Amino acid sequence: MLKYIKPLMGLSWEQIKQKLESEGAKNKQYDIDGDGLVENIGFKSVAELPATPKDYEIVLYRDAVRFYDPNKEKWASLWYLFGYDRFDSHGGGVWTKYINIPITTSPSEYAQYIVVIDSNNVTVYSADGMQKVQGAVASDFWANVKSDGSDIRVFDQAKGQLYFWIDFFDYSNKKAVIWVKLEAGSSELNIAYGNPRATESAYNNKAQVVEDVFTDPGFETLDGWTYYEQDESADGAYYEHPYTDWYTEGTASVYLCCAFSGAYTGTYYARLKQSISPTFDIVVYFDVKTKTVTSDYGVVEVLVDDTQVWSTTQADTELLDQKITISAGSHTVTFGTRVNSGSVTRYAIAAFDNIRVLKLADPADFGTPQIVEF
Repeated sequence: MLKYIKPLMGLSWEQIKQKLESEGAKNKQYDIDGDGLVENIGFKSVAELPATPKDYEIVLYRDAVRFYDPNKEKWASLWYLFGYDRFDSHGGGVWTKYINIPITTSPSEYAQYIVVIDSNNVTVYSADGMQKVQGAVASDFWANVKSDGSDIRVFDQAKGQLYFWIDFFDYSNKKAVIWVKLEAGSSELNIAYGNPRATESAYNNKAQVVEDVFTDPGFETLDGWTYYEQDESADGAYYEHPYTDWYTEGTASVYLCCAFSGAYTGTYYARLKQSISPTFDIVVYFDVKTKTVTSDYGVVEVLVDDTQVWSTTQADTELLDQKITISAGSHTVTFGTRVNSGSVTRYAIAAFDNIRVLKLADPADFGTPQIVEF
């Protein structure tokens, strides 16, 4: 039996009438035994089922609402269909619950927010990673969401669907990261779940959520990127593309290597750069996988207009969701590896992937998340 079909049993007649009149009027549908028939002729309480019933006559008998089915020529129980079925790709099913996150300061402009749902908490972050609000209501989400997350829908106070992107979803370990484009004027941020018949939503669309600033932000083709190097020895600095040993989206990343042995003086690097011109301040997220990095000599780095804004000397480490901020205007952004002069063998080797850009804006404030039934 579908879990969103409820029998009208164990209630007083007044409670049943109230449920049918209030919730029925709100949801505007009844379903008889889940077969799609929608009927409502009237109700009365009876001690015995009528011997000559009317077609689809509805009565209360022995604490259950019954109707007469002329197709089967017998009395059957009436079931009340509750929930919401107006989101896309519903598959004939309904959503019964959602995470409701009230917005206490309505945004005057669109903005992107990141919602993290782990085993216990629902947490909202601004584009630059500042925690906005948190509520311990995630257990119901994981108890009811589909194992692939295809039933997730994001919507506003008027049930208008919002664009979102599921950046990460791990059903077994109960963690999801959802990027949401919140429209100006919104007073609620809501996340529906628990429709077993739903399929992937057209609103789960990365291109509609992130900003279009870089050409080839996934390093799939290297269109828009320029490679350059400073290299004292043959093949000491080079790049490899497509690099398929590691990537976090698409089918490849880009591999940048500086490898020198013996004594060299000077600074050597392998770099990819691109010119961008955002019209507003932005936050740039990216993923890195370092390989060999020689301490005190090698560095993996990101430059903006030739100024280092991010770096690491960690070796053999996967660093996900690293971020930098860039102001509006024209800039050159460079991803690279670099080694400094020394008398020992030294390396700086890393792969980069999955650039994502959000507008640096935080116009909304949020109330505590809660679970609400449709």
